[in-house]
Amino acid sequence: IMSAGVYTYLQPISPKQSIRYFPGENLRFVLGKGHREDGVTLVDDYESKIAIVSSGNIAVRANDLQILGVDLNVDGRENAEFFWRKAAGSEMVNSIHVGGSGQQTIDLSKHRLWEGTITEVGLIFSAQPGREASFRSFSLMPRTLGAQLSVIWSDWAHFEPWNQASAHWIAGGRRAALLSMPLLVLCWLGLVLLFFSSYTLFRVRPSSTIKLALLTTLLAWMILDIRWTANRIRQAIETVSIYPLNSQPSHLDIGGDGETLDLINSVKSQIDRPESQVLITSIDPKMRFQMFRAKYHLLPYGSYVHEGDLKTSTRTTPHFVVLLAPPHLESGDAKAETDRFKDKLESMFRARVTLTLSHEAGFVYRISPR
Repeated sequence: IMSAGVYTYLQPISPKQSIRYFPGENLRFVLGKGHREDGVTLVDDYESKIAIVSSGNIAVRANDLQILGVDLNVDGRENAEFFWRKAAGSEMVNSIHVGGSGQQTIDLSKHRLWEGTITEVGLIFSAQPGREASFRSFSLMPRTLGAQLSVIWSDWAHFEPWNQASAHWIAGGRRAALLSMPLLVLCWLGLVLLFFSSYTLFRVRPSSTIKLALLTTLLAWMILDIRWTANRIRQAIETVSIYPLNSQPSHLDIGGDGETLDLINSVKSQIDRPESQVLITSIDPKMRFQMFRAKYHLLPYGSYVHEGDLKTSTRTTPHFVVLLAPPHLESGDAKAETDRFKDKLESMFRARVTLTLSHEAGFVYRISPR
């Protein structure tokens, strides 16, 4: 029954389309550099901590090839993304996270921007200086039954690293799975218990059947618990390998935390009163990690993080404002952004605003009465 249900759910959509392969030797670096070694492309030179490999101009219908297969090796502290451009709006680059090691299969149909005619695909690597990433190839596949089963296995085996939500939730695999492992196990358990319940109707002594039902329930729980525990053990091993137990690092080796610390140390040197308040915000609203790390680095000075438009802030006028910037912000864009933000601060707080520091991680403004 379950096999029939899964097969119906995974009915092939475009089995007649051919796979489109993109081996490493056919991809070109448009940013950064690398070299080939034993059939593997090693990315070892980054420009502003970024390396990009591209397929060049192609023409692929997104509906025909909805499954991505990628074989790469990326350190857990680094980031890798698959990107694409569309014929409609070719100036926009869309991307999804594919970081990890080994072969992965990802369902692109879950991403609403995978549509229309695809004119370019490739990989983006973000890394700290001195680190290497590598890849063999990637491919775009039609939505066949085999490809979908590969997606399911990749979803279940996917390593979910700890993040800010891990205090409350740790996934056993990829969160947006094509077919959830817990759901499948619960369906299997429900069918088994239904069978046992029906079986006991024809038995005078159902005690042995009840025992089997309880053992089956325990087995289902163990399957899920083993998967979850394996993820925790792998994360613990990676954590200890990066941060030895006897070390006390001043910053984390991810998310540009070292640059954020440098910026905040410069802010501390400007604070002349212990009661000074610091407002922390960012150009990119996705930089929640950096904003809250900046708040942590500012201790013991008081600070608060504001997400979104500053116009919604109900706090009193701060003494300093830290505006965190995304990496690789062009100098021309930075100048325009700092001037625009300064005007906004002056309008909001009716005060004199001075840009006191421009840093690769962000900008610092001092707020003074007029």
